[in-house]
Amino acid sequence: SFRKHNYERRTRSIELLGKMSATVNNLLKSTKALAEVAGKTVSSRIGQSYAQVMESNAKYVLEDKSKLADMPKQYIFTHLAEFPKYTAQATKEWTITKAKLSSWRELSAAEAATGLIFTGELFAWFCVGEYVGRGFSL
Repeated sequence: SFRKHNYERRTRSIELLGKMSATVNNLLKSTKALAEVAGKTVSSRIGQSYAQVMESNAKYVLEDKSKLADMPKQYIFTHLAEFPKYTAQATKEWTITKAKLSSWRELSAAEAATGLIFTGELFAWFCVGEYVGRGFSL
């Protein structure tokens, strides 16, 4: 009786596993089909977007690949060529600041408050940098 009961239980378990396996198999097939359709849709949309982007920016594509090696140097030296202009502007601003600081007693309250807030912020960022530089330990 015990063996018969065990046999029936195993048989039911095997049948149940067979049904579950078929259900899981059907689910996998339908999921795979959906994934293939989604993949094709996404792939075609990405392809279309890529084509549109490349078409609208075709003027930026280099035909002569030898020029590609020169681009980093051109970028750097183009920005270095602007350096004298920035230096002249900074010198001009420093002259104005120096003139204001030399007559600090004639500053308005708003100018003094702005300078004080700027100095406080500058000191705060200095402290943050020191904290980070020391490995986040005080």
